[in-house]
Parts: sequence; C-alpha cells; structure tokens
Amino acid sequence: MDKKNHRFLRVNYKMYTTKDGVTKLVEKTDGFKPLTFYSGIGMVLDGFENGILNHASDGSFDFTLSPSEAYGEYDAEGVMALDKQQFLRDGVLDSTFIHVDAYIPLNDADGKMIFGRVTKITDTDVVVDLNHPLAGFTVSFKGTVLTDRDATDDEIQQFLDKQNAHHCGHCGGGGCHCGDGDEGCGCHGNCHGGDGGDGCGCHGDCHSGEDRDGCGCHDGGCCNKG
Repeated sequence: MDKKNHRFLRVNYKMYTTKDGVTKLVEKTDGFKPLTFYSGIGMVLDGFENGILNHASDGSFDFTLSPSEAYGEYDAEGVMALDKQQFLRDGVLDSTFIHVDAYIPLNDADGKMIFGRVTKITDTDVVVDLNHPLAGFTVSFKGTVLTDRDATDDEIQQFLDKQNAHHCGHCGGGGCHCGDGDEGCGCHGNCHGGDGGDGCGCHGDCHSGEDRDGCGCHDGGCCNKG
C-alpha cells in the first residue's frame, strides 16, 4: 500500500453544472447520508477531492472546476456507429437494454470495460456516445465538511482488500447488480465507501434536481472518478 497521509472525509454538497450560460443543480446529497471517502486512493474525482481538501479546515466549501479539471472537454470523435448485428439476440434487438439513452458496457482495444450512451438506433447501426455525460460542462460544488480526520493504514488496507475481493455480478443496460451482498459496486471504477458508506456510480450519470436527492445509481454518483 502506498504510504501517504490519507484522510477520511464526510461531506454534504450540492453540485451545479454550467454550459452556454445556463446553470443547473444536478446533484445533492441527502443530509442524513453524506458522501464518505478516503483521500489519495482514487475514490472520487481528483478535482473534487482537491477542492474538498483545500477547504476542509474551513468547514465549508464553494469551488468551481473547469471542464478539463472535471469530466473533460466533449470529444466528437467519442461518438461512433457500431454494427447493429452485434447487439442482436436470435436476430432481434433486445430493446430492454439497447434503447436510446441506455448506457451499455463495451470493451476498448485493451479489453477494458467502458460505458457508452446510446444516442440513435438505425436499421444498420447503434450509435454510441462514449463521452462522460458531463463532458464539456463547468462544474461547481457547494457544501459542508462534517468529518475530516487522518485515516489509519488499517482502514485504507481494509478498503482496498474489499475492493480487490469484490466481484460485480452484472453490468448492463445502465444498471448495476452486485453479487456476494457487497455494499458497493465499482462497475466503472466509481465507488464510495467507508464507515458504512455504500454507493455505486456505474457511470457517474447525473439525473437529479431540486426535487430529487442523489444521482444515477446511488448518492454521490457524479463525484465518482469516472
């Protein structure tokens, strides 16, 4: 295990995106279930972690990340048309999992699993956007730090051991179904944990507003390292 000063943090936050002059609240934690994470092990977005650490002693935070600091600039080359034949089952497209706005698991050239959003289905192709849903957005976070303390080596090692031992039962159709009764599922390398914190950000997809706490698979999905 890398020997460094890891922190254990619990925070409540609201997350806003801005693009083309329009700002929206896209995610917020439930006040009774804050986001918990250990610093320095890639549990959350680097820009989010650094912003929290820079303001932890203040007890509150308010910072903004540029697209390059957050989820990257939008890349038009990340949109590709895939042969529809590879998605057919017994000659029929499974519309339960393959439909517009569905997130589907794919393998890149190195065999690593990535997720893409279906944007169009034609007679011959399934068009998939591999960009993060928030690519190209400026992202702001406002909130409070509830806990900020040193994490012990044992805590970090136990978390890493749990992650290494975890097996995700099924990822598909934008959903996440975990086996072995584990609390968290890092289908896309996005997982919150610690002190009972669970969470699964299968793609960090944000679909929240003022009337809806949480995001995507579980609370805190957008801060996941995606």
